[in-house]
Amino acid sequence: YRNRRTGETMQVPFGIDPGFDYNVGQARMANFVPPPATERQREQVIGGRTPAALPPPPRPRKPPFDAALRPDLDGGDGQAVFDAFSKVLGRGEGEVFIDRAQVPLVIGRGLFQRKDAAGAFVGDKANLAQRAPYAEILAATLRDPAEIWHSVQATLDGGSVFVRSYVAAWDLGAGERQWFFLTFTDRGGWWFGSTAFAPGEIDKPARQLSRTDIGARVGALVYRRK
Repeated sequence: YRNRRTGETMQVPFGIDPGFDYNVGQARMANFVPPPATERQREQVIGGRTPAALPPPPRPRKPPFDAALRPDLDGGDGQAVFDAFSKVLGRGEGEVFIDRAQVPLVIGRGLFQRKDAAGAFVGDKANLAQRAPYAEILAATLRDPAEIWHSVQATLDGGSVFVRSYVAAWDLGAGERQWFFLTFTDRGGWWFGSTAFAPGEIDKPARQLSRTDIGARVGALVYRRK
């Protein structure tokens, strides 16, 4: 077909008038295809992010009355940190906590421990001092997260594991940290804690958010606080 006005020549199927040579169903579905993700995820994450584009970050909120900074824990041992954490959460070693999405989690000191390949305890996490003063804030993050993300991540042995990440932002005052997250992994149908963390430099909230986006806001968003 040759457009008399523009001189353009185009191919159209036999019996179809120009301007109608497209798949109606295909064109309609194109409106529902999410844009490609532009934000990075951890290399270990298998598959894309849902939603593909990150939602706006949660706004920092005041921590609950029973959770506060604990500078006295800085330099303390892992048991003291876990005790402060479990007191706010209301669950101790080996006890089950039901999250906001009604998923049961096994609470344990493993959140603050290093383990060998066989799963045996080998010491407190190397940067425990960075986490220690925030033990109660981390418990509040798990108890009332702003978001929960679920992902599948590759493991060093070539396998994969289900990971749940709990994210929150807290207003702890000028010059303090804002972003916190915890991760739990699936083992035999039960969710066990793997880490509790305050990412990035203390005086750089944008850097904290960036590391939270890459490390925790990955996979599928399964819960967002209203």
